[in-house]
Amino acid sequence: MKTYLHILLACLLTIAATQASAQTKFKRRGRFVEEQIEKKEEAPSYSVALEQTAGCLPVLAFRKQTIQTLHMVKMYETIVEVATLDNAKGPVYREKVEPEVVQGELMQGERYTNTKTIDGEPFANETFQIGGIDYTTDKDGRVTDVHQKLLAPFDPIAHNTTEIVITHATLGEKKIAITRDLLKKPTAVRKAVDENAPPTYDVLESLGLDFTQLRQNGKDGLIISYKVPESVKAGQIVNVKIDVANHGTLPIGTVLIRTFSREPWLDGKFFYFGNIAPGKTATFTREFTVPEKTTTEVSHVAFSVWNLLGSQPEKNQTFKIVRK
Repeated sequence: MKTYLHILLACLLTIAATQASAQTKFKRRGRFVEEQIEKKEEAPSYSVALEQTAGCLPVLAFRKQTIQTLHMVKMYETIVEVATLDNAKGPVYREKVEPEVVQGELMQGERYTNTKTIDGEPFANETFQIGGIDYTTDKDGRVTDVHQKLLAPFDPIAHNTTEIVITHATLGEKKIAITRDLLKKPTAVRKAVDENAPPTYDVLESLGLDFTQLRQNGKDGLIISYKVPESVKAGQIVNVKIDVANHGTLPIGTVLIRTFSREPWLDGKFFYFGNIAPGKTATFTREFTVPEKTTTEVSHVAFSVWNLLGSQPEKNQTFKIVRK
C-alpha cells in the first residue's frame, strides 16, 4: 500500500512540475514574402476617343476593353515563438523565447484591390448612341461624323467646350469632353489631371489643323475661292466648300471664315483653316440643311475672314441662293 502511495505521489509531483514550467507556442508575422491573387474578376467595357484624322469630318474611334480587378493579399513568413511559463513567477512568464521560421507556411496580411484596363481590338460593327442618335461603327471600329455634329456646338463664338455622352446597350455610358482652341499657345501649360474627369480632345487638333499662335505673321497673299450652290430645294442637305491658298511670303496665322445671314440655316457656320504657310493650300467644307418651310425665295449669305492679325474685310464675299 505504501509502495502504491509513493508511486501516485511521484506522478502528481511530475504533473505539477510540468505544468509549472510548460511551453507555449505563439505565432506571429515575419518578413514580407510576396503578394498573392485571391480572386480575379473581369468585366467587358469599351473606350472612345476623338481620332487624329485630316479633312473636315471628325472621327470617333471605339475599342474593346476589359476591366480587370485583382483581389490581392500580402503574405508574410510565419514565425513561432516558444515561451516557457512558470506559475511561480506569474501566469505568463517568458523565461526564454526562441523565434523560428515555419518552413512552407505563410501568414496572410493586408488585402487590397488592383484594377487595370486592358485594351483590345477595334469595336467593329457595333451600335452606339452618340448624343442620343444611333451610330454603327465600321470594320475598323470608327464612326465618321459625316453631318459634323461634333462641330456644331462650336458655331457660337463663345462656346469652346462641350461634353459628348456615348451609350452602349449593355456596356453602359461613357463621356468625353471636346474643346476648340482658336488661339493655342506655343508652349502648352500642363494642368493637373482629374481622374474622375472625362478624357478631353481638341476638335481642331483632331482634324490636323494648327492654330498655334505664330510669332511672325502676315496677311497678304491670301487667296480664297468658294463653292456655294446657286439654288437649293426645301429639305435638301447642301455643302459649301472653301479653298484657301497663301501666295505671300509670310505665314498667315489662324485663318478662320464665318458665315453671316438673316436665314438661321445659313448663319454662324465656322470654316477652320489654321496656320497657312507660304505656298500652302487648305480646304474646309460645312454642311447646311435647307428648311422645309421658309418665307423667302432668295437667301443671302456673307463670308467674313479673320486671321491672327484681325479681320480682313477686303476678303469678305456675299452670295445669293435661290429656292427652287
